[in-house]
Amino acid sequence: GACDCDGNVADCAGECGGTAVEDECGECGGDGASESCWNGDLVCDVSECSDQPANYPSWDTNFDGVLDNYTFYENNGSITARVYDEDGSDISSPSDMIAAFVGDEQRGVAPSSEIPVFLGGGYAFLMMVYSNETGGEILTFQYYSASTDEVLELSETLEFTTNMVEGDVTDAFVLSLSPGTVELTLDLASGWNWLSVNATQDDMGINSAFSTLTAQANDYIKSQTTAATYYDGYGWYPGFDIGVESMYLLQLASAGTMLYEGIPADPSTTPIAIASGWNWIGYIPQVSMDVTEATANSPVVAQDYIKSQTTAATYYDGFGFYPAFNMSPTRGYMLKLANAGTLTYPSGTLASFIDGVNDDDSYYRQYEFNGSISASVNIDNVVIDDDDVLYAYSNGHLRGKVSPEVFPLTGELVFTLMVYGDGINNEKLNFELYDNETNKYYSLEQGLTFEKDMIIGDAYNTFDFRGSPVLPSEFELLPAYPNPFNPMTNISFVMEHDNNIKLSIYDIRGREVDILANGLKGSGEHTIIWDAADFASGIYYIHITAGNHVETQKIMLIK
Repeated sequence: GACDCDGNVADCAGECGGTAVEDECGECGGDGASESCWNGDLVCDVSECSDQPANYPSWDTNFDGVLDNYTFYENNGSITARVYDEDGSDISSPSDMIAAFVGDEQRGVAPSSEIPVFLGGGYAFLMMVYSNETGGEILTFQYYSASTDEVLELSETLEFTTNMVEGDVTDAFVLSLSPGTVELTLDLASGWNWLSVNATQDDMGINSAFSTLTAQANDYIKSQTTAATYYDGYGWYPGFDIGVESMYLLQLASAGTMLYEGIPADPSTTPIAIASGWNWIGYIPQVSMDVTEATANSPVVAQDYIKSQTTAATYYDGFGFYPAFNMSPTRGYMLKLANAGTLTYPSGTLASFIDGVNDDDSYYRQYEFNGSISASVNIDNVVIDDDDVLYAYSNGHLRGKVSPEVFPLTGELVFTLMVYGDGINNEKLNFELYDNETNKYYSLEQGLTFEKDMIIGDAYNTFDFRGSPVLPSEFELLPAYPNPFNPMTNISFVMEHDNNIKLSIYDIRGREVDILANGLKGSGEHTIIWDAADFASGIYYIHITAGNHVETQKIMLIK
């Protein structure tokens, strides 16, 4: 009631005519809720705060929106930021938070603050950052999402300078979520491997990026412009940076596995500069795709050419690359173009990738170089079909094999044969055809000399092999492959008639060390695998007898 004749009343403190009132916390003359919660809410008592989420970071233990130990630092600056997802949408929300770091040391923190509509609305982060240096330190950032209760890495970095003012609420510094990582598992063979990577790491130096590669002394790697050798106790020398745009030729003494994890490169922002002539290119998308689709955004024209370690194709107007094949992550390619320009791959989805290249039929891995022959075969009374096989040999060693495919623009069967060599002078190639229908081998008349990156013929203008149906002879021992080998090699022989055979292995001192077959075999081709896991490295001899016929062949086991 009134406390005097003028109608004044007593306030909460009992003062007649006073102005003191109780705040929402029930305190007379109080300032209202002043206890800060983890999410920025102000309450009368901390017991009123909602439960702190399980993954809430300890970036701001007193919930005041400032680095807890800011008094440790002499210099500061400010950053006003917003956070965006991979689609470019602003995801800054109530109760979110960001923090700044130099290495593992926290240097700033800011909760989200609501921004007036006339200044753009939404939420932003107003953060003070600290340092004892006047400049030069690199800030990295993390983001806490209250909606998903997780801490996420942000892509951007920023150099600290004292008194820096970076961004404002109308033109905020953009922080964006880092993309997920991709994990590559590369099974690498003994010998030559063509490879690439489609993800980046913080340190792309070869000794860091390829640190999980089980390399040995004198293993070797090269790109189109540089090369390095592996040295025990040091690593790869000279060092160079691995790039997603390039492919690499890696020569290993022993097979092994390399695990590689990084942030997937974005094909749309990673164009590959292409020169007229030969280009060693990596494959950047995260999924396999047809070679014509993959190279659609490039200056390819008719008769341009692409090859991997195991296949090759030529570009034809109105069709694309023939024969078609899929380009795949971790593989390397050589692209020969008439015109310079850029290659920008289509984007692919994020996925882990396991590359298994330790195939049994890996004779080609012992050779550094390759080339291709687009061929047709004509033999009297022999009808070529897609189960036939064209073989290339040099000095008794298998140098290539392929079955034909139909060329859609002519309807003709074409053998696109990859051939392999060491790049030395006078590597003579001879050729045979296996006819599946008659189960016979035919010697082909024409021979060629291997040359690095040779391109003989195309699907319109094939190299024409001709042969005579007089082969095989009554018996023929085919070249073992792979050779050299570790620890298994395929030993094949062809007989025109049934015969008793004995197939043995002899060591370099002439001692019989293994018997692989001894008895009657039918006509046709036979393949027997010799597993030399229990034998020492060195030179061995295949010795086979069939009736009165005897043949030997030298093979080399390398462990």
